[in-house]
Formats: sequence, structure tokens, C-alpha cells
Amino acid sequence: MKTLRLEEVTPSKLHFELNTMQWLEEHRSEQSNEMHKHDYYVIIWVKEGTGTHTVDFQQFDLHPQTFWFLSPGQAHAFHFQSPPSGYVISFDSDFFFTYENNRELLIDTGLFHNTFQFKPFTLDNSLTFGLENILQNIQAEYQNRDGIYQEDMLRSLIKMFLIQCARLFSSQLAPTHDESSKSVCLVRRFQDLVELRFSQKTKLLIMPIN
Repeated sequence: MKTLRLEEVTPSKLHFELNTMQWLEEHRSEQSNEMHKHDYYVIIWVKEGTGTHTVDFQQFDLHPQTFWFLSPGQAHAFHFQSPPSGYVISFDSDFFFTYENNRELLIDTGLFHNTFQFKPFTLDNSLTFGLENILQNIQAEYQNRDGIYQEDMLRSLIKMFLIQCARLFSSQLAPTHDESSKSVCLVRRFQDLVELRFSQKTKLLIMPIN
């Protein structure tokens, strides 16, 4: 199974990418339809479209206004029965973990690193307005290649988007007070540390020797 690296799929040097699902279907459908992994985080917002989404070999039916939060190493593939619309946000650890509290945000919200309790999240149409506004700001900033402090602005907007998602999906997240959830949280932190150490060692291996 192929593992995609962010620097291989995007020309951007930001360690970040934002595309519409329509664009991905037109340009990367063959890649999306085959089971594959990423070495980066992926947020998928399916606004419209029917079909299935297989994640870690578990198949889910697609529904409007569905959100998927994929951690590095999770395998997935789409099979659309009707044209999709929505957004796909991709970013790696180097982009988002500049500040330690950003790392904690990904772990503690329960949106990512949920291998043992993975599920999509859904919203009523009336609740998506705020998220749509944030995404439009992200899209405008991403397309503004000459923007000063562009990475910092994008990082802040992604953080805002994730916090808003955590609030909207709070009733759909697993409770945090029971022992099973504490165990899952511990596993999430372990997965995160493994990814961090792997990333650090990889960088050391590829550093040029003077």
C-alpha cells in the first residue's frame, strides 16, 4: 500500500495544502480511489456526494455535511456514486507543531488519533456557516502567495477551525471521564510521541553532512 508524502503531492513548500473535493476528483481520482496512507494529517469535509469511504478497512456510507479527521498512517479510499463537493485540508507535523499547545490540541480534542474509536462526524446545514467562513479565509490566505507571515496566519486559522469543530462535535465525541477513554487518550499520546521521534530521526538521516 502506498504512503503519500505531502511534499510529493503538492508543489507548495508550506507543508500545507487546501483543495476542493471537485479538484481532487478531476486531478487525483485514481489516487483517491485506491487504498493509501498519508504521512500527514488530513481533514475532509464532504458537503455533498454519495458513495462510501473506507478507513482502516472499515467502510462508511457517505452523507452530506460529514467530516473526517485522519491521522498519519491511517489507510483510506473513496468510492463516489455521485460527484462530491467539499474541502480537503492537509498539513504535516512540521507545519502545525511549531507551538507545543498545537500538538496538545490535536490529541486532546479527540478529533485525531482515534484509531480505536474512529468515526465520521456530521452537522446540520444550519451549523456549518461559521466553519465555511473560516475555510474561505484559509483558502484566501493559501492563495495569497506573497502574504507576510502566511504560515503563521494559516496555522492560526487551522487552529480556529479545529477548536470550532471540537465545540460543534462535542456531543459526538467519546466521553473523557471513563477508564476506556483514558486508555484511548494514552494510546493517542503514545502514537503522537512515536510519530514525533520518527520525524526527528528521519530529519537527522537526511541532513547533509558538511
